[in-house]
Amino acid sequence: MSKTKFTEEQINKMFERIGISRESLRQVLLKIGPPVHLKDPHIVEEWQSKVELNGVTTTGYCHRVTEAVHRMKLEPDGFEVHQKKDETGSGSHWFFKHENGEIIDLTADQFDDEGYDYDNSIRKKIPNISYDACAILIKFTIDREEGRFVYQDAIPLGYVRFADIEIDGKIFVMKQERASELKDIEQKIIKELKNKDRLTKLLSEII
Repeated sequence: MSKTKFTEEQINKMFERIGISRESLRQVLLKIGPPVHLKDPHIVEEWQSKVELNGVTTTGYCHRVTEAVHRMKLEPDGFEVHQKKDETGSGSHWFFKHENGEIIDLTADQFDDEGYDYDNSIRKKIPNISYDACAILIKFTIDREEGRFVYQDAIPLGYVRFADIEIDGKIFVMKQERASELKDIEQKIIKELKNKDRLTKLLSEII
């Protein structure tokens, strides 16, 4: 078993290749909070510990982040989505891998000093879009339009989350109940990225 440990400089270069802000991702994951979708209290505790210790917010979010980047088609040519299951088969890690073996892992900073063994991973298709991934996706989208994104828990906590998107002072609210529609929505958003007026009109119609 051969583990790879990426340096901070190497991870930063991965973000540059993808074309998104590492700090933007850190902030949105901080607002989303612990990866409760994994239903694993140990990973939730690990996420909280690493946030407090060194500000790392990617623990448990490999699938969501990989999904968001893939749906925006931001991975460089030759890179494909890969998954590797852990030894117990109960968990897995998601990342991008080139046919020549090169890795792009935007959540690599979640691993300890030994790094991660990327060998023997398999190419995988991303299943139906997840709500958290769509929140990340919209964050990257609105960033490109110089807008602002806020993500917060509603009351009661744990039941409904809201993605509040502000463009030109107007607030759009996306409720989790519309998650089944997000796959079509994100395609429409991508199509209108370069025209803020059309993007604003689109969001007012679908959110």
